Amino acid sequence: MNKIIHILVLCLFLPLSLSANKAVADSAYLNQQYDTAIQQYEHVLSESPNSTVYYNLGNAYYQSGDTVMAILNYERALYLDPFNEDARFNLNICQNRLGISEQSVSEMYIFDKFVEFVVSRSASFWAWMGFLCAVLFTFCYLLRRFTERSVIVRIASLLSIMSLVASLIFNVFSIWAKVADNSEKKNVLMQSTYLYANPNSSAKQVREIKAGTTLLVVETTNSGWSQVELPRGESGWISAEISSVIPFAEDRSITQ
Repeated sequence: MNKIIHILVLCLFLPLSLSANKAVADSAYLNQQYDTAIQQYEHVLSESPNSTVYYNLGNAYYQSGDTVMAILNYERALYLDPFNEDARFNLNICQNRLGISEQSVSEMYIFDKFVEFVVSRSASFWAWMGFLCAVLFTFCYLLRRFTERSVIVRIASLLSIMSLVASLIFNVFSIWAKVADNSEKKNVLMQSTYLYANPNSSAKQVREIKAGTTLLVVETTNSGWSQVELPRGESGWISAEISSVIPFAEDRSITQ
């Protein structure tokens, strides 16, 4: 019985405690006490990962002069909430400042934004959308079969066709998002290094990559090397110890 009461008390006061810690962090940030703000934001995140707090932590790191850590936390904010445009904007500022901007001029800008929109949502989200459209199709089909009013029949016929097409499209989006979801493998390089052709420091150096670059980790060996892919499509090997994983939280279902 005492354990149950203890758990209930924790559930009641933990959100209040987190809110108080965030308020302290926000106050420290506004007073330009960035080290204190960083400590308080990290304490809040250790209890409850949150896109907005990661964004605030990124701002605190940026103001303190640590642009690489700012990039890492903006990426984590976007991992939890791909539509956090403030985090995306500040991420681009940091990348431009370090000369590692991932943006490129594309003749297919609209298509690129469309792809970004599709893969920014999880496969399960699109699957649920497809399921709801399938339910709507079934309802409209039955309505069309069991009513005699011509207006309702025409409307139900139109809606059934639209919902069927939408269901198919959403299921394609679900498969697309599942295939494209590489977020679990994304890392941020914490210090500048060379990209090697093979997992060996004596191997050929392909090119230098700067701290703050976001990498896609393809595989990691037992000897401490990671095969990575750069934003421009280049691939090679780096030491696994000099990068930090972006998905610090377990999944996108955590509070945004």
